[in-house]
Amino acid sequence: MVIKNLSGGYHCGSFRAKEWLFIAKGHIDVELNTIDLSVGLKFDTQVLPDGTVMPQFEPRDVNLDINRFDIKIHISGNIWADFAGAFAAIFQGLICDLLENVAETAL
Repeated sequence: MVIKNLSGGYHCGSFRAKEWLFIAKGHIDVELNTIDLSVGLKFDTQVLPDGTVMPQFEPRDVNLDINRFDIKIHISGNIWADFAGAFAAIFQGLICDLLENVAETAL
């Protein structure tokens, strides 16, 4: 099964991050505009405790691909959050890798 051109988003209404004396507070919005998902399925049957035979589906070969050039990260809040938002584009690849690994493991 292949699904192309999905879109998604993430909103964190309130965050607080502290590093040494610097405390960043604010909110984060992430827009993911081009997501491709492919999942293979294994078909089998299972027998329930009451003896009923039911179909069983197991995911195989899950692959999630997020376009790293079509992601927008907006961080805003106090001065330190705005400062971090200026560098958000640098971390887009790392964020995409993390999201892909977590989603593939969950599926």
